[in-house]
Amino acid sequence: MTMQDLDALLSEARATETRPAPDFLARVLEDAYAAQPVTAAADAVTRLGGRSLLALLAGWVGGFGGAAAGLATATLAGIWLGFAQPAALSAPVASVSAAFGAETAVDDVVELIPSLDGWLAEG
Repeated sequence: MTMQDLDALLSEARATETRPAPDFLARVLEDAYAAQPVTAAADAVTRLGGRSLLALLAGWVGGFGGAAAGLATATLAGIWLGFAQPAALSAPVASVSAAFGAETAVDDVVELIPSLDGWLAEG
C-alpha cells in the first residue's frame, strides 16, 4: 500500500458519515448514570430528612456538647477577665503599662492606647 492509496482510503472514510444507533447511545448513558456516585447535594438532601436548621448548624459546629460549649466558655471567661481583673494579673498589667510609658499604673483600669488623637495627628 502506497501513501496515495492510504490518502484515498482516509479521504473515503472522512466522506462517509457514521452515527451510532440511538438504542446503543441510550444503553451507554444508562450504564454511565448507574456508575456515577451519588452527588454530595443529593446525599445532603436525603440525610437532612426532618432535622431543623438549628440542628444542622449545631452539627457543623460540633454539637452543643462540643465546640459550641467551648466557644461559650471562652467568651464568658474573656468577659469575666475584662470586667473583674484578678489580683494575679495586676503585676503584669502594671509592667506592660510602665513599658508603654504610663505615668501611674492603676490596678483597675489601664489604657494602653489612651486616645485616637495621637494616631490621627498630622505631621
